[in-house]
Amino acid sequence: HVLLNTIWLVAFGPPIARRFGAPGFLIFMAVTAIASALAHWALSSMDFSPLVGASGADSGLMGAATRFMFQPGAPLGAFGSIGRPQVETVPAASLSQVFVERRSLIFILIWLGTNFIFGAGAQILGFSDAPVAWVAHLGGFFAGLVLFPLFDRPFRAPPMSGELAPEPPSMEA
Repeated sequence: HVLLNTIWLVAFGPPIARRFGAPGFLIFMAVTAIASALAHWALSSMDFSPLVGASGADSGLMGAATRFMFQPGAPLGAFGSIGRPQVETVPAASLSQVFVERRSLIFILIWLGTNFIFGAGAQILGFSDAPVAWVAHLGGFFAGLVLFPLFDRPFRAPPMSGELAPEPPSMEA
């Protein structure tokens, strides 16, 4: 479980961090972690076992990435964005666009199905001895998907090749 959380963080963290900046990224991770815990609590309020792991926040990263990774000019997968600084310049899709754009909708459906199978059925299938808080994953994912615009910095077109930065105003009179 820790290995998967690490892989997801390495895959989805850099493009989101470039879009949000370091402080925004850390706050976003905290907010999606809290949202995931609240989602788990809402459906399992009588379950007093502790939630351990970063799965909810990692799921929030995946939800946020869904807003731009399938847009024209963006990588179709998170690993393709590592080391590609232009990922922060790809305009984000609106929430309604995400649910009508075929590739993002397929990604969401596969993600939901995988979460259900491995989350709800982890013990039954023998993948885990302990229950998986898969509802926390859903809470983090949908929090990331919905809250993305609150953290996304304004789109800035990259400078053209060979273009110089504007000169600062002269102090001479």
